[in-house]
Amino acid sequence: MIRAFDIVATLGFGVTLIASVVVVVGSRNAANRRLALLLIAAMGIMTAVSLYHAMMWFPSQGAEDLTEDYAQTLFLPLVLYAMHGLYSRSEAERAERARASVTELSTRLAASLEELSGYRVNVFQSLTAAVDARDHYTALHSLHVADYAVAIGEHLDLHDRLSRIEQAALLHDIGKIAIADAILLKPASLDADEYAEIKRHAQVSAEIIGGIPVLADLVPGVRHHHERWDGAGYPDRLATEEIPLEARVLAVADAFDAMTSDRPYREGISLETARMVLLEERGRQFDPGVVDAFVALLDDGTVTIGDHNARGTQRTVPS
Repeated sequence: MIRAFDIVATLGFGVTLIASVVVVVGSRNAANRRLALLLIAAMGIMTAVSLYHAMMWFPSQGAEDLTEDYAQTLFLPLVLYAMHGLYSRSEAERAERARASVTELSTRLAASLEELSGYRVNVFQSLTAAVDARDHYTALHSLHVADYAVAIGEHLDLHDRLSRIEQAALLHDIGKIAIADAILLKPASLDADEYAEIKRHAQVSAEIIGGIPVLADLVPGVRHHHERWDGAGYPDRLATEEIPLEARVLAVADAFDAMTSDRPYREGISLETARMVLLEERGRQFDPGVVDAFVALLDDGTVTIGDHNARGTQRTVPS
C-alpha cells in the first residue's frame, strides 16, 4: 500500500516537472518562468527521491520507513498550490495577450477604414466633378434628388442607409457622361432611338461605379432607379420588392425633380401637379410606401420648391 502511494507521488511530481518545463519554454512572463524553474528543481528532487523510495525493499525490517511518505503527503498540497498559481498566471498572460491582439487589430482596422473612407471621398468627388463638367443640369438635378431621397429616408427611419441613399442619388446619372452631346443636350424632345440611348445611362452608371470597389455598395440603387413597381421599367424589369429599397426611394425623388424642373424643351410643372402624378402612379410606377412618405413631406411643408428654374431652384428639406 505504501509502495503504491510512492508510485502515485512519483507520477504526480513527474507530471509537474514536465508542465514546469513547458512553462519555462513557452512563457514570456519573467515571474512565471522563475516560478517554473523553482518547481523544476523541486520536482526533479522529489521525483528522484519518490522513485527511489518506491523501489526500496525492506525484507529484514518489521515495518517500512514512513518518514518519506509523510514528507510527500505534506509536499503534495504545496505542489498543487504552486501549480494552480502558475496556471492562473499563465491564463492571465494569455488573456492579456488576447486583449492586446484585439486592441491592435481594432486600431489597424480603424486606420484602414479611415484610409478607405478618405479614398472613397476622393473618388466620389472626382466622379461628381466629372458630371458637373459635362452637364450642369445633371449635376444640379443629382443634388436635388439627393436632398429629396435623404428626406424620404429619414421619414422612413432608414437611418442606417441614409449615407448610401445620398451617395447613390448623387451618382445615379453618372452614366450620362457616356451619352453624346447631341442627345444629352438636345433642346427638344427625344425620338425613340435617342430615348433608347438615354435609357442606357442606368446600366452605364452602374458599370462605372461597380468598377470602383469602394463604391460597389451603391450599384443596386443606381442600376435600378428606373425600374417600375409594376415591372415595366428598365434595365432589368424588376417589380415590387425585387427592386432594391434605395432604388425605389431614388425613383420617386428623381421623378419629382424631373417633373418640377425647367428644361430647354419644356417648363417644369407645379408642386401640386407633381404631387398628383405621384399619387396616380402609386402602386404602378412607384412603391406605394415611398410615395406616401414623400407626399407626407410635401403636405407638411418639410419639402418645398421655389421657382421652377433648375438653375436657381430653392429646395427645402430636413437638415
